[in-house]
Amino acid sequence: MHARFITRHPFVVLAVLAAITAIQGYYALQLGVDFTLEGLFLTEAPELVTYRSFRKSFGPDDDQVFLLFKVDELFAPAPLAALDRLTGKLEQLAGVRRVLSLARFKGLAGPLAGTFGGDTVAKVAASPAGLARFKEWALSNRMLVKGLVSKDGRTACVVLEGDLPTQDRPARVRRLLDAVETELAAERSATGYAYYVAGIPTIEAEYVRFIREDTRTFIPLVVGIFFLLCTLYFGSLRAALLIVATVGTAVVWLLGVMVQAGRPMGVLSSLLPNMILVIGVGDSLFILLEYVHQLTPGRTPREAAENTIRIMTLPCFLTSITSAIGFSTLCTTDIGMVREFGWLAALGLMLAYVVSLTLPASLLCAFGLRFRPPDEGFLSRRIVRLVAWVGRVNRERRRGIVLAVAAAVFVSAWGATKVRVESSWFQDLKKDSSVTRAHAFAQDHFAGLFTLEARVTPGQGGVLEPRFLAGLAEVQEAVEADLSVSHSTSPADVVREVLRSASGRVSGPDPIATLVAGQAATALQLARAFGAGGIIDQYVGKDARSARLSVRLGRTTSSGLFRLMGVIEHETARCLPDARLEFTGKNVLGARALQQMIDNMTQSLGLAMVLIFGCMGVMLRSLRMGLLSMIPNLIPMLTTFGFMGATGISVSFSTMTIFSISLGVAVDNTIHFLSKYKQLQAEGADPEAASARTLATIGNGMVLSGIILVLGFATIMTSNFGFTANFGLLGLVTMVVAVLADLHITPLLALLCPPKRAPAGAVLASGDGGGSAAGGAGGEPAGAEASGTPAAPGVVPGSEACG
Repeated sequence: MHARFITRHPFVVLAVLAAITAIQGYYALQLGVDFTLEGLFLTEAPELVTYRSFRKSFGPDDDQVFLLFKVDELFAPAPLAALDRLTGKLEQLAGVRRVLSLARFKGLAGPLAGTFGGDTVAKVAASPAGLARFKEWALSNRMLVKGLVSKDGRTACVVLEGDLPTQDRPARVRRLLDAVETELAAERSATGYAYYVAGIPTIEAEYVRFIREDTRTFIPLVVGIFFLLCTLYFGSLRAALLIVATVGTAVVWLLGVMVQAGRPMGVLSSLLPNMILVIGVGDSLFILLEYVHQLTPGRTPREAAENTIRIMTLPCFLTSITSAIGFSTLCTTDIGMVREFGWLAALGLMLAYVVSLTLPASLLCAFGLRFRPPDEGFLSRRIVRLVAWVGRVNRERRRGIVLAVAAAVFVSAWGATKVRVESSWFQDLKKDSSVTRAHAFAQDHFAGLFTLEARVTPGQGGVLEPRFLAGLAEVQEAVEADLSVSHSTSPADVVREVLRSASGRVSGPDPIATLVAGQAATALQLARAFGAGGIIDQYVGKDARSARLSVRLGRTTSSGLFRLMGVIEHETARCLPDARLEFTGKNVLGARALQQMIDNMTQSLGLAMVLIFGCMGVMLRSLRMGLLSMIPNLIPMLTTFGFMGATGISVSFSTMTIFSISLGVAVDNTIHFLSKYKQLQAEGADPEAASARTLATIGNGMVLSGIILVLGFATIMTSNFGFTANFGLLGLVTMVVAVLADLHITPLLALLCPPKRAPAGAVLASGDGGGSAAGGAGGEPAGAEASGTPAAPGVVPGSEACG
């Protein structure tokens, strides 16, 4: 009934589609871009609750921007004057909460020493003795060394704390960094110094920039490739435009839904337009091929379109729903951005299915479009010859195919054992980007800028008790012996420097070792009176009931982070046996999210297998065929996993996501092949003849759709964003192996299903749809017309099940 309505009222359908597209297009233009690690977790996740509680107690750990420059001698009048001038400019910028530097050492215990009380940097630098004293004090202060100045006294760091709430954060980060860059440009011109800008906000801005650039690049590139391929295959610009317009409309609808749902484009969701274009084009392609096949002499475009919709509704639904199942199983994970990606991708594929069944048919009927069969097209001739060669190999080299598959499985299994679970902030950024260079400079000349944050709560008493501070200092000493640690800071350092400053000494015995009850609280109260409250509150929690231990990290990955956490746990249990330790911070969030995602994705992949192959078993009315269909679709995933191990690509968010996706996508060709194979079995063909004839008719469409999928993923590889490029590379490998598996392995496995005769006249509609479409491409009649059996569109045989 839907087919009749679409073909008899095409202009009404087009008007409705145009109205929906216009509305969704209006919303799509408002789509924003966001990147935040908080999106990795659900709102109620314990890790996120701990993180927010930590931020509330000690302030944010991800709002700091670090500006660094290196000179031969920092403690000289000119560099200190430049540092003072830059600090003053930064303090005037909108969105800046506070700026810390050696030029603004008030509040960092300096004024308590008496020597520098109230003096400006200019006054201190004017006196050689004062300058020497200032250098001695700064380079002996644990709160300053590797915090605002390098250990060798040659590199300065200005810490800018931005006001960057989660709401509208990307725009605020961009405005702040642009303002900072404007000031640095003036300073570069005045001083000639090379300034470097680093910190989590700079990485977030770089991620957002990559997402925007990829979106602007990929969509035109993919559309161009599709247009070229379809033109070469059909020999018609109109056919190519029809296919591109169909999948493009689905993408516009989905982007509009994202805005209406209040979801900005993130790292994973930025892949959605490409995914819908690449995967959704298959339905449009097979529908147009079927239309060309149905457009026989004496049949009007309306009649051909109506038959096409009736025939293709079921097979296209099955290929769309299996792909959607692959994506929707991602919703079972606890990772927020992965769940979002899963339901949006599944929705996008079903939107593409709806558009594919309505837009092409209504356009074909409204304008009476006719196309020549693509038998003699430039691309179709070569695909026909390739499929014929594959058929000969399948007949003559079966033992070789089996041995080749066994060898591939063995090698892939070996490679899979080499896969590492690893992540870091920079694995997805270009090595020559300004952000990567800035952090490399900090690591080489200053200290690591990323931190492992921990909240330490004493079992009894407060954090200013002598026993607790001494134990905390001992933990720090042990942790800093680890090669991955640049520095650490805690309330013990704050108290130590305040007491040294109050005594007027910059060296001598450690005050923490001789601390008496009440002394630390008194010292900090005095320090607050001199303006050091902001620094103290960063490390001492409310009512002095909890302490912040901040560990600066060098070049470390998620596995190194977990190892270091184990070290800290061990040392805390040894030095502070009654204390409670809680790890948090952006680094911990990311590492734990990756670990959690691996467990979740393993479960979702298992669920996808059960659902997809269960659907296939029901559709094919054969449990055996449903189980056999798993083999050619699991081999590509194993091969891809082995490829990751062989090439050193580690498990991350992008690489784990590809498996559930590829399972749902790769199974489409298997559906078309087995559907046609069962139809021919029902008509009385023996397994050998049915397998060979199925490949001859379906193989052409399988190869063409495979080429489109491979090239679609190949375009993603052009990204400068490692996250996206790896996704494209692994998708390409998976699709190549999937096409080879369906061309060589599926035909051989089908022979294991002996035929059972069906009642006369029973025809599998989905097989007709897929087969006739491919047959139109390959020059061989397909479907009911090829066999002389009257077609019964929409009828699925119930008694020709094999085995």
